[in-house]
Amino acid sequence: MRGMGIAGATMALAFGGAVAAEQAPIELFAQIPAAVTARLSPDGTKAALISSYEGSQVLYIHSLVEGGKNSKIIRTGDLQVRWVRWKDNTHLVAGVIKTTERLFRNSVPSETAVTRMVTFNSDGDDIRMVGEPPGGFQLKEENVTGSINEKRTIHPQIQDDIVSMLPRDSKQILQLVIDKIPYRNTRLAPALHEVDLETARHHLIDHGDERIWYYRVDQSSVPRIGIGTTGLDAVAYVRASLTAPWREIHRHNFNGTETFEPLAFVPDNPQMLYVMSNAGPDGKSGLWRFDTAAGRFDQLVDEEADPTTAADVREGVLMGYRLKDGSGRYLDPAWQADYKMVSKAVQGRKLRIVDRSADGLRTLLEVYEPHRPRVWWLLDRTTKPLSLWPAVEEYPDFPGDRVAPVKEVHYTARDGLDIPAYLTLPVGYKGGPISFVVLPHGGPFVCEGDDFDYESQFLASHGWGVLRPQFRGTSCYGPDFERKGFQQWGYAMQDDVTDGTKWLIEQKYADPKRICIVGGSYGGYAALEGAVKEPDLYRCAAAWAPVTDLVNLHRGIKNGLHNEISLDRLGEDDDRLDEASPVHHADRIKIPVLLMHGNQDFTVQPENSRYMEAALKNAGKPVEAIYLDNADHYRQRHDARQAWLAALERFLTPQLGSQTAAR
Repeated sequence: MRGMGIAGATMALAFGGAVAAEQAPIELFAQIPAAVTARLSPDGTKAALISSYEGSQVLYIHSLVEGGKNSKIIRTGDLQVRWVRWKDNTHLVAGVIKTTERLFRNSVPSETAVTRMVTFNSDGDDIRMVGEPPGGFQLKEENVTGSINEKRTIHPQIQDDIVSMLPRDSKQILQLVIDKIPYRNTRLAPALHEVDLETARHHLIDHGDERIWYYRVDQSSVPRIGIGTTGLDAVAYVRASLTAPWREIHRHNFNGTETFEPLAFVPDNPQMLYVMSNAGPDGKSGLWRFDTAAGRFDQLVDEEADPTTAADVREGVLMGYRLKDGSGRYLDPAWQADYKMVSKAVQGRKLRIVDRSADGLRTLLEVYEPHRPRVWWLLDRTTKPLSLWPAVEEYPDFPGDRVAPVKEVHYTARDGLDIPAYLTLPVGYKGGPISFVVLPHGGPFVCEGDDFDYESQFLASHGWGVLRPQFRGTSCYGPDFERKGFQQWGYAMQDDVTDGTKWLIEQKYADPKRICIVGGSYGGYAALEGAVKEPDLYRCAAAWAPVTDLVNLHRGIKNGLHNEISLDRLGEDDDRLDEASPVHHADRIKIPVLLMHGNQDFTVQPENSRYMEAALKNAGKPVEAIYLDNADHYRQRHDARQAWLAALERFLTPQLGSQTAAR
């Protein structure tokens, strides 16, 4: 009953009880997750969740001990939480996003998203901002002309990068922040600050090096590994101490097919590194030991390790990593024993260790089946016999029998490349052509993976099939597949989506007269570009927060950080970018278009949709445009999800037909 206790509490927190059978399906799919992430306190008695309450995101602290203090909801208002971590058993730190007015270079001040840090205790009291010193960073710097010195105050955009929680210090953490004035032409170097969580005082410990953008600490919390870029090269550095000079140990093309990720120093060997790489001797890939003194690979530790996935590194210690078959492996014998024990208990499901209490008596694990909501289980050795129970669920109210089946399929692109895709078929599908939605993902250079996708499940609940093509450029399938998508916006990447649509027709899954294309962000761009390039293939197109003008996107990237890397991926030929920009070719579109955008979107500005709307109207094309005042790019609020799904239902049903019997 303990598992039911916390699961029930989480259900009530997020949704106010079980969903009634007669409740409209849109309410079921528009729910904000009850848990986006879960972290275990060092003593193993509490879990900190990024959760939801009354349709908005909250932090949620829950006791995992019978008879413990009741759950605590910590409202964050308009702050969107990115991550949460325990400093000790009663104090936590969270990274948040807020909107503010900022000045970029010599431009007019405008609203944008910034990150900050907040600290609070597990009772939800004493919430304070600690992302920057009170009053901002006060610097005495030369002005733009260099003629005089003046005191300036700056408020950096990114202030929630934590290099170390400094576990040996009761109050301090180590923060990475660009504390320089951002109007110079010189490259800005992130500096290292110790931050006192009680007083918010900052102590500068390292001015930074313009070559280095991120640090990893050794087991004594000293930042001795540096990771940076020079042009298109990714470069790794090490140093012997905090004051020693940096020494380059490896470089490779950031956008190339080689991978080399420094992870942590090998215990008791201050010059030997664990690295993930696919470029070892004879091209061998996996987890390696790398000799930093000799500048060469020393030993292949595990050839089954997957160098394309993130490893679990904590405070200078490599804890574990993923294998090429998707399973996990942990270097600490106790962690590995827990992993094996739970693997046997949840056969057929994937898992990873999230946290383990300091005394080793409680372990929190994330357990999931492909395309189904995640569950966090607690392995508890404080009971006799030991217990294993589902402590937290991502969507506790989503009934298992409503999850439409999803399978990975493959088709061949026109140039012969194998393209993976996820095919979702309605519950009760008996075969034969049906109405379909093609749903390209955002990014575009991201890994969509096999997570539960509420959007495709919503569409399938109406009796429509869904295809999510994993077009070239998707990062799940290795660096070579990803690189094939570079400079292919609107070209080969778009052709992959088109070829997937035609595959659906050839395989008799889709009725060729009833296929619509839908997407968000890059997926929204692909939906509009599909309507431009294939005016007779789709019946309608719907786009959430789409990029519509690639030339304008190119100009914005040129003013950003790491612009060489991003421009290498997008391309810089204005004529080619213009040809692949839907806003300039609205006259080619024949089908109805739905545009939807949040006015609080600072990732893709709402002007993208406004310009597209105007272009379509000027061309005499059917378009509906909806702008939501309180919505961001990622639909983090329930009302944004609700509005998007409701608009899709209303827009798609006349085009695809109503087949709600599958609900």
